[in-house]
Amino acid sequence: MKLIIIDGGPASGKNTLGVLLSEKFNKFGTKTVLLDLDTYVEELNPKWIWENEQQKNMDQLKARENFAKDIKKYLQDDFTVIVIGE
Repeated sequence: MKLIIIDGGPASGKNTLGVLLSEKFNKFGTKTVLLDLDTYVEELNPKWIWENEQQKNMDQLKARENFAKDIKKYLQDDFTVIVIGE
């Protein structure tokens, strides 16, 4: 496995599952990274409150672009990538 995508509703256990999988893979010597789209949004806007819809859309697009770049980078470096989000 190279890419594992976890999606679900709020408080459905996505992060818990991601951490458990990451720990298990790493324990068995598989280079693994856990990436959460929300973390990328929070880097741009920690409060998740925008002044207008245009800024919100721009921040979320930038977060997705950074998220996708990191996924690609880790896959190229032969990591198993576990992602949480879209």
